[in-house]
Amino acid sequence: MQRLSEISGRARRFALALMAALALVMGMPAALAIGAQPAYAAQGASVSEQEAYERIVALRAQYPEGMRWTNDDYYLSPALYQAGYGCHAFALILSDAAFGSNPGTTYEDLSQVRVGDILRVNYDTHTVVVLEVRDGGVVVAEGNYNASIHWGRVISFGELSRGFMYGITRYVEPEPEPDPEPDQGYYGFSDIHEGEWYTQGGLFEYAVDHGLMSGYTDSDLFGTYDSITRGQVAVILHRMAGEPRVAADPFDDVDEDAYYAPAIAWARATGVINGYRDESGAYTTFGPDEPVTREQLAVMLCNYASRVAGLDVSSGLDEAASIPGWENVSEWARPAMGWIVDRGIMSGKTMEDGSRNLDPQGSAWRVSMATMAASFHQML
Repeated sequence: MQRLSEISGRARRFALALMAALALVMGMPAALAIGAQPAYAAQGASVSEQEAYERIVALRAQYPEGMRWTNDDYYLSPALYQAGYGCHAFALILSDAAFGSNPGTTYEDLSQVRVGDILRVNYDTHTVVVLEVRDGGVVVAEGNYNASIHWGRVISFGELSRGFMYGITRYVEPEPEPDPEPDQGYYGFSDIHEGEWYTQGGLFEYAVDHGLMSGYTDSDLFGTYDSITRGQVAVILHRMAGEPRVAADPFDDVDEDAYYAPAIAWARATGVINGYRDESGAYTTFGPDEPVTREQLAVMLCNYASRVAGLDVSSGLDEAASIPGWENVSEWARPAMGWIVDRGIMSGKTMEDGSRNLDPQGSAWRVSMATMAASFHQML
Protein backbone atom coordinates (compact mmCIF):
# COMPACT_ATOMS: atom_id res chain seq x y z
CA MET A 1 0.00 0.00 0.00
CA GLN A 2 2.86 2.39 0.79
CA ARG A 3 4.42 1.74 -2.61
CA LEU A 4 1.10 2.28 -4.37
CA SER A 5 0.59 5.45 -2.36
CA GLU A 6 3.97 6.78 -3.46
CA ILE A 7 3.18 5.95 -7.07
CA SER A 8 -0.24 7.50 -6.72
CA GLY A 9 1.30 10.69 -5.25
CA ARG A 10 3.82 11.01 -8.01
CA ALA A 11 1.18 10.35 -10.63
CA ARG A 12 -1.04 13.06 -9.14
CA ARG A 13 1.79 15.54 -9.14
CA PHE A 14 2.64 14.68 -12.74
CA ALA A 15 -0.99 15.11 -13.70
CA LEU A 16 -1.18 18.46 -11.93
CA ALA A 17 2.00 19.64 -13.63
CA LEU A 18 0.73 18.48 -17.02
CA MET A 19 -2.59 20.30 -16.48
CA ALA A 20 -0.71 23.45 -15.46
CA ALA A 21 1.48 23.28 -18.55
CA LEU A 22 -1.55 22.78 -20.79
CA ALA A 23 -3.27 25.66 -19.06
CA LEU A 24 -0.30 27.92 -19.67
CA VAL A 25 -0.18 26.94 -23.34
CA MET A 26 -3.91 27.57 -23.70
CA GLY A 27 -3.69 30.92 -21.94
CA MET A 28 -5.73 29.82 -18.92
CA PRO A 29 -4.76 30.95 -15.42
CA ALA A 30 -2.72 28.07 -14.02
CA ALA A 31 -4.12 28.38 -10.52
CA LEU A 32 -7.69 27.99 -11.77
CA ALA A 33 -6.81 25.16 -14.12
CA ILE A 34 -5.48 22.96 -11.32
CA GLY A 35 -8.09 23.86 -8.76
CA ALA A 36 -5.92 26.04 -6.50
CA GLN A 37 -7.11 29.42 -5.27
CA PRO A 38 -6.31 32.21 -7.75
CA ALA A 39 -3.71 34.82 -6.75
CA TYR A 40 -4.55 38.50 -6.47
CA ALA A 41 -3.91 39.98 -9.89
CA ALA A 42 -1.63 42.88 -9.11
CA GLN A 43 -1.01 45.04 -12.14
CA GLY A 44 1.73 47.48 -13.01
CA ALA A 45 5.47 47.33 -12.66
CA SER A 46 5.87 49.87 -9.88
CA VAL A 47 5.07 48.37 -6.47
CA SER A 48 6.05 49.83 -3.10
CA GLU A 49 6.87 47.70 -0.06
CA GLN A 50 3.69 48.91 1.63
CA GLU A 51 1.62 47.90 -1.40
CA ALA A 52 3.30 44.51 -1.52
CA TYR A 53 2.55 43.94 2.18
CA GLU A 54 -1.08 44.98 1.84
CA ARG A 55 -1.66 42.71 -1.16
CA ILE A 56 -0.11 39.74 0.62
CA VAL A 57 -1.98 40.10 3.91
CA ALA A 58 -5.22 40.59 1.97
CA LEU A 59 -4.99 36.85 1.27
CA ARG A 60 -5.11 35.84 4.93
CA ALA A 61 -8.86 35.35 4.75
CA GLN A 62 -8.39 33.09 1.75
CA TYR A 63 -5.43 31.28 3.31
CA PRO A 64 -6.09 31.47 7.07
CA GLU A 65 -3.70 30.53 9.85
CA GLY A 66 -3.62 26.75 10.29
CA MET A 67 -5.18 25.93 6.92
CA ARG A 68 -3.90 22.57 5.77
CA TRP A 69 -1.14 22.99 3.16
CA THR A 70 1.20 20.19 2.17
CA ASN A 71 3.40 19.06 -0.70
CA ASP A 72 0.24 17.97 -2.48
CA ASP A 73 -0.61 21.62 -3.08
CA TYR A 74 0.78 22.95 -6.35
CA TYR A 75 1.01 26.30 -8.09
CA LEU A 76 2.56 27.56 -11.30
CA SER A 77 3.54 31.24 -11.56
CA PRO A 78 3.06 32.38 -15.16
CA ALA A 79 5.11 35.51 -14.54
CA LEU A 80 8.12 33.74 -13.04
CA TYR A 81 7.82 30.62 -15.23
CA GLN A 82 8.26 28.73 -11.99
CA ALA A 83 6.18 26.00 -10.37
CA GLY A 84 6.28 24.41 -6.97
CA TYR A 85 4.60 22.29 -4.38
CA GLY A 86 3.89 22.96 -0.73
CA CYS A 87 5.86 25.85 0.74
CA HIS A 88 7.15 26.97 -2.64
CA ALA A 89 3.67 26.94 -4.16
CA PHE A 90 2.33 29.17 -1.39
CA ALA A 91 5.28 31.55 -1.71
CA LEU A 92 4.63 31.87 -5.45
CA ILE A 93 0.94 32.57 -4.83
CA LEU A 94 1.73 35.38 -2.38
CA SER A 95 4.43 36.79 -4.65
CA ASP A 96 2.11 36.88 -7.66
CA ALA A 97 -0.53 38.56 -5.52
CA ALA A 98 1.94 41.28 -4.62
CA PHE A 99 3.72 41.79 -7.91
CA GLY A 100 1.49 40.44 -10.67
CA SER A 101 3.41 40.15 -13.92
CA ASN A 102 6.69 41.60 -12.65
CA PRO A 103 9.72 39.39 -13.40
CA GLY A 104 12.00 38.18 -10.66
CA THR A 105 15.68 38.72 -9.91
CA THR A 106 17.68 36.42 -7.65
CA TYR A 107 20.22 37.52 -5.09
CA GLU A 108 22.44 35.88 -2.49
CA ASP A 109 23.03 38.80 -0.13
CA LEU A 110 20.58 38.93 2.78
CA SER A 111 21.19 42.65 3.21
CA GLN A 112 19.09 43.13 0.06
CA VAL A 113 15.95 41.52 1.49
CA ARG A 114 12.69 43.48 1.15
CA VAL A 115 9.03 42.97 1.95
CA GLY A 116 7.45 40.53 -0.51
CA ASP A 117 10.68 38.76 -1.41
CA ILE A 118 10.76 34.98 -1.71
CA LEU A 119 13.52 33.39 0.38
CA ARG A 120 14.77 29.85 -0.13
CA VAL A 121 16.04 28.72 3.28
CA ASN A 122 16.91 25.72 5.46
CA TYR A 123 19.53 24.49 3.03
CA ASP A 124 17.15 24.48 0.05
CA THR A 125 14.32 22.65 1.83
CA HIS A 126 11.87 25.45 2.63
CA THR A 127 10.50 28.65 1.06
CA VAL A 128 9.04 31.68 2.81
CA VAL A 129 7.78 35.13 1.85
CA VAL A 130 8.87 38.21 3.78
CA LEU A 131 6.14 40.23 5.49
CA GLU A 132 8.39 42.58 7.46
CA VAL A 133 12.08 43.36 7.70
CA ARG A 134 13.35 44.17 11.20
CA ASP A 135 16.78 45.09 12.55
CA GLY A 136 17.44 41.55 13.71
CA GLY A 137 15.55 39.46 11.21
CA VAL A 138 12.37 39.02 9.19
CA VAL A 139 8.72 38.16 9.73
CA VAL A 140 7.46 35.63 7.20
CA ALA A 141 4.43 33.87 5.79
CA GLU A 142 4.83 30.24 4.76
CA GLY A 143 3.03 27.15 3.58
CA ASN A 144 3.62 23.56 4.63
CA TYR A 145 4.87 24.71 8.03
CA ASN A 146 3.86 21.63 10.03
CA ALA A 147 1.59 20.80 7.07
CA SER A 148 -0.32 24.09 7.31
CA ILE A 149 -0.35 27.80 6.49
CA HIS A 150 1.47 29.95 9.01
CA TRP A 151 1.64 33.74 9.25
CA GLY A 152 4.03 35.79 11.37
CA ARG A 153 6.97 33.58 12.27
CA VAL A 154 10.07 35.62 13.15
CA ILE A 155 13.38 34.33 11.80
CA SER A 156 16.60 36.00 12.89
CA PHE A 157 19.21 36.92 10.33
CA GLY A 158 21.58 34.59 12.10
CA GLU A 159 19.24 31.65 11.60
CA LEU A 160 18.53 32.68 8.01
CA SER A 161 22.19 32.99 7.09
CA ARG A 162 22.99 29.46 8.21
CA GLY A 163 20.74 27.91 5.57
CA PHE A 164 20.00 30.76 3.17
CA MET A 165 20.28 29.74 -0.48
CA TYR A 166 18.90 32.68 -2.47
CA GLY A 167 16.24 35.35 -2.57
CA ILE A 168 13.90 36.40 -5.36
CA THR A 169 12.81 40.02 -5.56
CA ARG A 170 10.29 41.39 -8.01
CA TYR A 171 10.67 45.09 -7.43
CA VAL A 172 11.29 46.87 -10.67
CA GLU A 173 13.76 49.67 -10.28
CA PRO A 174 12.78 52.80 -12.19
CA GLU A 175 14.65 53.44 -15.39
CA PRO A 176 17.52 55.83 -14.69
CA GLU A 177 16.98 59.31 -15.94
CA PRO A 178 18.91 59.81 -19.15
CA ASP A 179 21.98 61.92 -18.80
CA PRO A 180 21.18 65.49 -19.69
CA GLU A 181 22.51 66.72 -22.95
CA PRO A 182 25.94 68.16 -22.32
CA ASP A 183 25.96 71.92 -22.13
CA GLN A 184 27.63 73.04 -25.31
CA GLY A 185 28.23 76.48 -23.87
CA TYR A 186 27.38 79.77 -25.50
CA TYR A 187 28.90 82.08 -28.04
CA GLY A 188 31.64 79.58 -28.82
CA PHE A 189 32.81 79.14 -25.22
CA SER A 190 32.17 75.96 -23.23
CA ASP A 191 32.27 77.82 -19.90
CA ILE A 192 29.86 80.60 -20.92
CA HIS A 193 26.18 79.78 -20.48
CA GLU A 194 23.21 81.54 -21.99
CA GLY A 195 20.82 82.98 -19.42
CA GLU A 196 23.48 83.73 -16.81
CA TRP A 197 23.71 87.25 -15.45
CA TYR A 198 26.58 88.19 -17.71
CA THR A 199 24.56 87.47 -20.88
CA GLN A 200 21.67 89.71 -19.85
CA GLY A 201 21.50 92.87 -21.92
CA GLY A 202 23.94 91.70 -24.59
CA LEU A 203 27.06 93.17 -22.97
CA PHE A 204 29.09 89.98 -23.08
CA GLU A 205 28.19 89.45 -26.71
CA TYR A 206 29.12 93.06 -27.48
CA ALA A 207 32.58 92.64 -25.94
CA VAL A 208 33.26 89.55 -28.04
CA ASP A 209 31.73 90.90 -31.26
CA HIS A 210 33.78 94.10 -31.07
CA GLY A 211 36.99 92.21 -30.43
CA LEU A 212 37.50 93.65 -26.97
CA MET A 213 37.93 90.21 -25.42
CA SER A 214 38.38 86.64 -26.60
CA GLY A 215 38.93 83.30 -24.98
CA TYR A 216 42.14 81.49 -24.22
CA THR A 217 44.37 80.56 -27.15
CA ASP A 218 43.85 77.03 -28.53
CA SER A 219 40.90 76.47 -26.19
CA ASP A 220 37.12 76.84 -26.11
CA LEU A 221 37.33 78.37 -22.63
CA PHE A 222 36.69 82.00 -21.89
CA GLY A 223 37.90 81.76 -18.29
CA THR A 224 34.60 83.06 -16.94
CA TYR A 225 35.46 83.43 -13.28
CA ASP A 226 39.22 83.57 -13.63
CA SER A 227 40.81 86.72 -12.27
CA ILE A 228 41.78 89.11 -15.01
CA THR A 229 45.42 90.12 -15.00
CA ARG A 230 47.15 93.47 -15.44
CA GLY A 231 48.52 92.41 -18.80
CA GLN A 232 45.08 91.34 -20.04
CA VAL A 233 43.51 94.67 -19.01
CA ALA A 234 46.26 96.52 -20.86
CA VAL A 235 45.47 94.48 -24.01
CA ILE A 236 41.73 95.23 -23.77
CA LEU A 237 42.20 98.97 -23.32
CA HIS A 238 44.82 99.04 -26.05
CA ARG A 239 42.29 97.45 -28.42
CA MET A 240 39.72 100.11 -27.50
CA ALA A 241 42.27 102.74 -28.51
CA GLY A 242 42.81 101.12 -31.90
CA GLU A 243 46.08 99.37 -30.95
CA PRO A 244 48.47 102.22 -31.70
CA ARG A 245 52.18 101.43 -31.71
CA VAL A 246 54.10 103.60 -29.27
CA ALA A 247 57.56 103.66 -27.77
CA ALA A 248 58.02 103.56 -24.02
CA ASP A 249 60.66 102.59 -21.53
CA PRO A 250 60.55 98.86 -21.02
CA PHE A 251 59.64 97.13 -17.76
CA ASP A 252 62.07 94.59 -16.34
CA ASP A 253 59.41 91.89 -16.10
CA VAL A 254 57.80 92.29 -19.54
CA ASP A 255 59.25 90.19 -22.37
CA GLU A 256 59.26 92.25 -25.56
CA ASP A 257 57.96 89.22 -27.48
CA ALA A 258 55.00 88.61 -25.15
CA TYR A 259 51.51 89.12 -26.58
CA TYR A 260 50.83 91.92 -24.14
CA ALA A 261 54.15 93.80 -24.64
CA PRO A 262 52.82 96.39 -27.18
CA ALA A 263 49.74 97.04 -25.02
CA ILE A 264 51.81 97.52 -21.86
CA ALA A 265 54.14 99.92 -23.69
CA TRP A 266 51.06 101.91 -24.78
CA ALA A 267 49.59 101.81 -21.24
CA ARG A 268 52.83 103.21 -19.82
CA ALA A 269 53.16 105.89 -22.45
CA THR A 270 49.61 107.14 -21.93
CA GLY A 271 49.63 106.75 -18.15
CA VAL A 272 46.57 104.49 -18.25
CA ILE A 273 48.37 101.80 -16.23
CA ASN A 274 51.52 102.51 -14.33
CA GLY A 275 54.00 99.94 -13.13
CA TYR A 276 55.37 99.40 -9.66
CA ARG A 277 58.00 101.67 -8.17
CA ASP A 278 61.29 100.31 -6.91
CA GLU A 279 63.19 101.64 -3.92
CA SER A 280 64.52 104.54 -6.00
CA GLY A 281 61.00 105.56 -7.03
CA ALA A 282 61.37 104.45 -10.65
CA TYR A 283 58.69 102.35 -12.38
CA THR A 284 60.68 99.23 -13.19
CA THR A 285 58.16 96.38 -13.01
CA PHE A 286 54.61 95.98 -14.31
CA GLY A 287 53.41 92.63 -12.90
CA PRO A 288 51.68 91.53 -16.14
CA ASP A 289 50.38 88.26 -14.71
CA GLU A 290 49.20 89.63 -11.39
CA PRO A 291 45.41 89.68 -10.78
CA VAL A 292 43.61 93.02 -10.82
CA THR A 293 41.34 94.04 -7.96
CA ARG A 294 38.05 95.74 -8.64
CA GLU A 295 39.26 99.09 -7.34
CA GLN A 296 42.42 98.85 -9.47
CA LEU A 297 40.26 98.16 -12.51
CA ALA A 298 38.13 101.21 -11.70
CA VAL A 299 41.29 103.37 -11.68
CA MET A 300 42.51 101.91 -15.00
CA LEU A 301 39.19 102.58 -16.73
CA CYS A 302 38.99 106.05 -15.25
CA ASN A 303 42.54 106.79 -16.43
CA TYR A 304 41.58 105.73 -19.95
CA ALA A 305 38.46 107.91 -19.87
CA SER A 306 40.38 111.01 -18.82
CA ARG A 307 43.74 110.58 -20.56
CA VAL A 308 42.74 108.86 -23.79
CA ALA A 309 39.08 109.73 -24.32
CA GLY A 310 39.30 113.18 -22.70
CA LEU A 311 36.20 112.76 -20.56
CA ASP A 312 35.34 114.59 -17.36
CA VAL A 313 35.72 112.01 -14.64
CA SER A 314 34.71 114.09 -11.64
CA SER A 315 32.26 112.53 -9.16
CA GLY A 316 30.42 113.57 -6.03
CA LEU A 317 30.94 110.02 -4.73
CA ASP A 318 27.44 109.93 -3.22
CA GLU A 319 26.13 106.99 -5.23
CA ALA A 320 29.22 104.85 -4.71
CA ALA A 321 29.28 105.73 -1.00
CA SER A 322 25.73 104.39 -0.66
CA ILE A 323 26.77 100.87 -1.70
CA PRO A 324 28.07 98.47 0.97
CA GLY A 325 31.81 98.02 0.73
CA TRP A 326 32.57 101.70 0.10
CA GLU A 327 34.33 101.88 3.44
CA ASN A 328 36.88 99.38 2.11
CA VAL A 329 37.78 101.40 -0.99
CA SER A 330 41.33 102.74 -0.77
CA GLU A 331 41.63 106.54 -0.64
CA TRP A 332 43.60 106.68 -3.90
CA ALA A 333 40.86 104.69 -5.68
CA ARG A 334 37.80 106.56 -4.38
CA PRO A 335 37.57 109.25 -7.10
CA ALA A 336 37.77 106.60 -9.83
CA MET A 337 35.32 104.27 -8.04
CA GLY A 338 32.89 107.15 -7.63
CA TRP A 339 32.99 108.01 -11.33
CA ILE A 340 32.77 104.39 -12.51
CA VAL A 341 29.67 103.84 -10.35
CA ASP A 342 28.12 107.14 -11.51
CA ARG A 343 28.38 105.96 -15.12
CA GLY A 344 26.85 102.55 -14.36
CA ILE A 345 29.97 100.66 -15.42
CA MET A 346 30.34 99.09 -11.99
CA SER A 347 27.38 98.69 -9.66
CA GLY A 348 28.49 96.22 -7.05
CA LYS A 349 29.02 92.49 -6.90
CA THR A 350 26.41 89.99 -5.77
CA MET A 351 27.83 88.18 -2.77
CA GLU A 352 27.11 84.61 -1.63
CA ASP A 353 24.37 85.80 0.73
CA GLY A 354 22.65 87.66 -2.11
CA SER A 355 23.67 91.13 -0.93
CA ARG A 356 25.37 93.68 -3.18
CA ASN A 357 28.85 94.94 -2.34
CA LEU A 358 31.49 96.99 -4.14
CA ASP A 359 34.04 94.41 -2.99
CA PRO A 360 36.89 96.74 -3.94
CA GLN A 361 39.65 94.40 -2.75
CA GLY A 362 38.18 91.38 -4.52
CA SER A 363 39.58 90.12 -7.80
CA ALA A 364 37.93 91.29 -10.99
CA TRP A 365 36.63 88.33 -13.01
CA ARG A 366 37.26 88.06 -16.73
CA VAL A 367 33.53 87.91 -17.39
CA SER A 368 33.00 91.02 -15.24
CA MET A 369 35.66 92.77 -17.29
CA ALA A 370 33.78 91.78 -20.46
CA THR A 371 30.55 93.42 -19.32
CA MET A 372 32.34 96.50 -17.96
CA ALA A 373 34.46 96.84 -21.09
CA ALA A 374 31.29 96.69 -23.21
CA SER A 375 29.53 99.36 -21.12
CA PHE A 376 32.67 101.49 -21.13
CA HIS A 377 33.15 101.16 -24.92
CA GLN A 378 29.52 102.05 -25.61
CA MET A 379 29.88 105.17 -23.48
CA LEU A 380 32.99 106.45 -25.29
